[in-house]
Amino acid sequence: MVDPLSLGIAPAEPQAAATPKKARLDSPCSPLSQSSTVSSTQLSSPQPSPVRKLAKPIPDEKKDDAYYERRRRNNDAAKRSRDARRVKEEAVAARAAQLERENGQLRGQVALLKTETARLQLLLFSRQHLATASVKPDTKCETIDSALQNPATTVLHSDMEIKP
Repeated sequence: MVDPLSLGIAPAEPQAAATPKKARLDSPCSPLSQSSTVSSTQLSSPQPSPVRKLAKPIPDEKKDDAYYERRRRNNDAAKRSRDARRVKEEAVAARAAQLERENGQLRGQVALLKTETARLQLLLFSRQHLATASVKPDTKCETIDSALQNPATTVLHSDMEIKP
């Protein structure tokens, strides 16, 4: 017979200690929660998960090599499952961080485009106003044209590219 400790398998614990959900679900309910009226909080709360059947402890005389091999394989499968879940969660977290960075860049571009739109609307309004007014158009147009040539007030398409 193979020693379970040599395989890295801990001795089986009583199932009652391993499933605290069962004890919680078996606890008596308060009289208030047993009433026939259903509140909105009861409707919105998730249903309790199904209760697992309690495992019967295996007597020591039936713990043979096959039992310990099954336990070892089960422990390995559980470890692989936990590792795979951890890798998946890390990938989701990395993707969320990437999307947040991209969202920040896009918000910056939106702000630049809003500024550019406001500047162009101001330019359009001032040119329309100059066309209808009897003011000398050359002086104001030159001021507006010089503002348009200023690189600080001009948004280029190359400034709006998204970099991964």
